[in-house]
Amino acid sequence: MVNHTRRLPPYGARIKQSRNEALVTYGSPAGWDQVKACHRYGLSHVLLLPLGDRAYSYHWPVASLGVVTVNHGFCDEGESIELTEALLRDGAIYVVDCSPHIEPQPRFYKPTED
Repeated sequence: MVNHTRRLPPYGARIKQSRNEALVTYGSPAGWDQVKACHRYGLSHVLLLPLGDRAYSYHWPVASLGVVTVNHGFCDEGESIELTEALLRDGAIYVVDCSPHIEPQPRFYKPTED
């Protein structure tokens, strides 16, 4: 169930629901700069999970979108799984985890049927 009382992640208000996908970058002290650069080049579908923040604390605006996540190495597997679960909780139709330091690579997740 989606809880809209959670705050949006950084750049979450810029996601266009007309798109089919979103990208979430996380696990980098340079994350803010990386996402700003993407937005400067017109890639408005890029979101950020700031280093040290919990994915569950956000409302991810990804309902009916496919999501690709990229961990830049400063988060462990548990944090990657938490982000995936939060994205699926908030309606992502699938999540592809492209974290280069976690095997197998990439990993594909879909919501479980209740």
